[in-house]
Amino acid sequence: MTRGRFRKPGKPWTVAGWLRHWVDEIAKPSVRESTYSGYEEIEPYEVEDVHRLLAEALEAPTWI
Repeated sequence: MTRGRFRKPGKPWTVAGWLRHWVDEIAKPSVRESTYSGYEEIEPYEVEDVHRLLAEALEAPTWI
């Protein structure tokens, strides 16, 4: 779904696209404004750091 609509079949999500969708469409309606503002301030490198730490913890390849 994007802005209340379904995605077109065959159009895969990007990580950035999914995170933007999640923040705007899923989280925003159900969290406090201060929480939403915090999500808006997350930088891409922070997501990459979390991904790297999870991959290391799970001993998984970082390309997953």
